[in-house]
Amino acid sequence: MSRNLAIVFLLIIIGLHAALGAWFASNTPYRTAGILLSQKRTPAIDIGAPDERQHANYVAHLIKERNFPVFKPKDKNLGETLENHQPPLYYLAAAGWASARGMSDPGSQDFGFWVRSLNVAIGCFGVAGAFFVGWWGFQKFEIAIGMSAFYGFLPMMAAMSGTISNDPLLICLATWCLAFTVYGATEGWTTPVVIGLIIFTGAAMLTKTTAVILLPTIFLSGILSLNRKHGLKCAMIAIIGAIILVSPWWYRNQILYQDPLALKAFKEAFTGTAQKSAFVGPNPDMAAEITYWTQWVGWWTARSFVGAFGYVDIWLNETGRATSNTPNSLYRVVLAVFALGIIGWLVAIWKFEQSARKSTAILFVYGSLILLSFVGFNNTYFQAQGRYLLPAIAPISAAIVIGYLFLLKNKWQIALSVITCLLLGINVYTIGRLPAGFDLRKQPGSSSIKR
Repeated sequence: MSRNLAIVFLLIIIGLHAALGAWFASNTPYRTAGILLSQKRTPAIDIGAPDERQHANYVAHLIKERNFPVFKPKDKNLGETLENHQPPLYYLAAAGWASARGMSDPGSQDFGFWVRSLNVAIGCFGVAGAFFVGWWGFQKFEIAIGMSAFYGFLPMMAAMSGTISNDPLLICLATWCLAFTVYGATEGWTTPVVIGLIIFTGAAMLTKTTAVILLPTIFLSGILSLNRKHGLKCAMIAIIGAIILVSPWWYRNQILYQDPLALKAFKEAFTGTAQKSAFVGPNPDMAAEITYWTQWVGWWTARSFVGAFGYVDIWLNETGRATSNTPNSLYRVVLAVFALGIIGWLVAIWKFEQSARKSTAILFVYGSLILLSFVGFNNTYFQAQGRYLLPAIAPISAAIVIGYLFLLKNKWQIALSVITCLLLGINVYTIGRLPAGFDLRKQPGSSSIKR
């Protein structure tokens, strides 16, 4: 694939991702009450995007009060303030974005659509980041385009780009950080690479605490550099610089919560959510553990990584009937396609050149840390949502794309067509059915944003 053709493809992918994100932003109910059908018709104050209400409240607080909210784990109004422990970068950007249009009321449908549109733009920037991870890490435009297509067309990622949340910014910044990290290990450390890592890593940690996982990844990149001594020096400069950027926020948290990451306060507030113990009992045996990790965490996470909408309440196979017993054949097909790509990648890595092995090691370690963090959290709380694995979308997409290129003997036209057509097809399928799914759950008289 030529460089010019790759750029054309990248621009097309960015445009399609923007269109998908805008569709989800326009068709996902905003601050709309209703019921959760898959949870025994439980009444809910919001059936749209998970935790969006609380994210919007944080943004509105910044606009109106012009200060950062203080998180109170025992607040009686916790349902409205649950995200107040989060680092501030996304909310500052969203507040500025809303203020530019003179908007400050989080209950306004116009406020919802306008602030959602910021994440559409962030998602497009993330698509470009995935491209550079593939290009700089593996020196092949075919891999770069495949990774950007996976990022841009994965239904769950497109849906998240149409919500008010700090997750799309985290995913975007982490992806760009990985791009600079693999560049440093394979091409050499330069001043722009170090500065880029400081900015993107520091910004990621100012977006969500999960981003601290990037720090050991950068250190590994320094170890794997051609000139290890120079690489380690540059990696440490980048790590220290990023920590300096986030340190004022950590200092504030230490003063307020006696914890720089505010994790203790968050866990105190999270005790009222679904717990692992509710699924396995107080004294679980091996069978209960296996069932929990495979049927609950594993199966729910795998399906929702592809796409589960609303409060993980609307699944791809929903046909419009008010039932949660929908078939899972579509998920099985998609996951089988992903699995086949990963199998191909496992075989292909033994034939990689040295630079590709370095990039693979970096992406693998980072992805493994994200997975371990997710498993550790679900060992206490039941949060089997695939969106929590999306910060690892770069290593996941790299494995699948490389696997198919290997299995199809570098016939990139076929390999990329398989991935692109599959994911775009699921998006079309979703677009045709999701509005009806939300309508089933809406409180009578409520409406969605329409643009």
